[in-house]
Amino acid sequence: MGKLEKKLKKNRREFDAAERYSDKQIDKTLAKILANKKISAKRARKLFKAQDEVDRLSARVERLEFKLAKKKAKANRRELIRSIEDAAEGVEQKVCTGDPADSSAASTKEAQAGVAQSSSSAAHQAAKEQAARELSEFAYKPTRGALPNPSNPYSQGNFDYLSALLQKRVKASRYEHSLAVSETAAKLAQAYGLDVPQARIAGLLHDWDKALDHEHLVRRITDFNLDISAQIVAGMPYVLHGPTAAAVLRKRFPELRPAVFSAIEKHTLGSPNMSALEMVVMVADKIEPGHDVAAYRDLYDQIGVLPLEDLFFQVLKLGLVYVLDSAKPFSQESVDVWNYYVEKLI
Repeated sequence: MGKLEKKLKKNRREFDAAERYSDKQIDKTLAKILANKKISAKRARKLFKAQDEVDRLSARVERLEFKLAKKKAKANRRELIRSIEDAAEGVEQKVCTGDPADSSAASTKEAQAGVAQSSSSAAHQAAKEQAARELSEFAYKPTRGALPNPSNPYSQGNFDYLSALLQKRVKASRYEHSLAVSETAAKLAQAYGLDVPQARIAGLLHDWDKALDHEHLVRRITDFNLDISAQIVAGMPYVLHGPTAAAVLRKRFPELRPAVFSAIEKHTLGSPNMSALEMVVMVADKIEPGHDVAAYRDLYDQIGVLPLEDLFFQVLKLGLVYVLDSAKPFSQESVDVWNYYVEKLI
């Protein structure tokens, strides 16, 4: 075993130990949430520290694995080149002596086919990554045009206009999700006595910035001087599109009014003391009929049955359980939101 392999083995042991400790802290935090209890500051600190240590060691192991894989790939390439050269030499010798060359020729073709298949897979992945970068770049650029009916911001004409803009800046699957969230938000608004057209447009636009990659999200945060903790920016990029979308839409389409922007901003992490519209958009994002998590979809049938705050609390609870169960980063903001609603509703 070489020096690099020994170092990797040692770091993997440390990572496994840190992961076991982190899992223990996650289980204790999950127990609090499942019991509808507040998360103490001490419990949160232990969880954050454990997750940070796992992240640190995971990054170190990944770096070592990359170095080792690179070293092995280099050796494999040399071996493949030698085998192709040997096979080709064998073919040449058999042709010269009049011996059948089928076996050697087949070996050469197989080796070459393996190289071609590997290159094709890498090219496909590169094309996907390039398409994602191009969509992110497009979505980051300023949107041109204006609402066709600024005096009636939630009109059908404005909805259609914004829907067409959205379709160009997100993937097809994300666009379908946005339409489903829009209709679910409208259903929620109808059930709980809110402004239906307003909820419909807020639901439509909630993922306006979803196509932005981490680099463009960070640039957006800088552009608008958004107050977002470093913990969230670095460790939870999947929640940043809420506040960035709200900021850019507030500037571009001010006619949509602050209530819509606030609902879009808070739909990823939530906040203490959320308004009814803010709850509607966050709930609709999770319980729309096409969602891939069955527990969320089951809550769809509770629209109009449970009070809105209770429905929101169930969505919040499921979301935190999912984050912890997936060993994803857990933020202080999430703890604050959870504790607020436990104290208020339980």
